[in-house]
Amino acid sequence: RSHNLVNGSELKRFEGHNTDISALLCWPGTSKVVSTAWDGTVKIHLDEHPVTVKADFQHHVDGVTCVALSTEMQRMATGGTDGRVVIYELKTLKVDH
Repeated sequence: RSHNLVNGSELKRFEGHNTDISALLCWPGTSKVVSTAWDGTVKIHLDEHPVTVKADFQHHVDGVTCVALSTEMQRMATGGTDGRVVIYELKTLKVDH
């Protein structure tokens, strides 16, 4: 959920994870929000009306603890409690092997 900082009212609700959210990232210069969860999922949401999930990844076998974008915003990396670092190619929304 996103809330108004002045009065605390709910602005939007981002749904789709089955467990608690572990990390969030606002994608600069876009209407995208990246969320990760303790079930190993990573989702890219479009902050539009209605909020939609643009991409849904399950490349971790356990909780995702962090998410970062490259400086040129071409790649995204996630790290998890499973010891994995996964690199995603954002143009194609695929894992970069």
